[in-house]
Amino acid sequence: MNIAVLLYNEVSELDAFGPFGVLAAAQGALAEDAMNLYTVARSRMSVLTAGGLVVTPHWAFMSAPAPDVLLVPGGAVDTVKRDRAVMGYLGEHAPNVRFLLGIGSGAFLLGELGLVRDQRATAWAGALERLRDYEAGEILASGVAKNAGGRWFVGGGASALAGGLELARELFGEAAVRAAAERLELQL
Repeated sequence: MNIAVLLYNEVSELDAFGPFGVLAAAQGALAEDAMNLYTVARSRMSVLTAGGLVVTPHWAFMSAPAPDVLLVPGGAVDTVKRDRAVMGYLGEHAPNVRFLLGIGSGAFLLGELGLVRDQRATAWAGALERLRDYEAGEILASGVAKNAGGRWFVGGGASALAGGLELARELFGEAAVRAAAERLELQL
């Protein structure tokens, strides 16, 4: 199963790498080929995260495996929504994946594509009202908002870890979640 985490300049570290870390920790309880977890960006050039971390993506959009699961973290989304390469990648893959997670303000990138309309949604707590601009259905203050068809929205910050745990549970079962929680010293 191909699980892609979108990266871009000024991406929120916790939104991107919280779920990535949880899924990587769960991988220890799975068959070796059960999960292909990777990051993807417009190119393989390093990106500078919101907090100043320099990260090199595993894949560029043009050469990346097609994702089965796509995680869209928050960050400098008002800049990113004008990036044709990023929005083109999301437009091509987001509607077709088995699970799509908009994490924190990443929900607004999905909103630009019409993927928030009539959905239960949440986002970064400081900008929840912006979900109304995208015609969200019920707006949750935090946590994980699950919708039919595998479209989920996750609050930012620590909620990103909860989203990663919920995704691991949905994809790989309770044993994988327990393994991840134990490895990361998280309370379930």
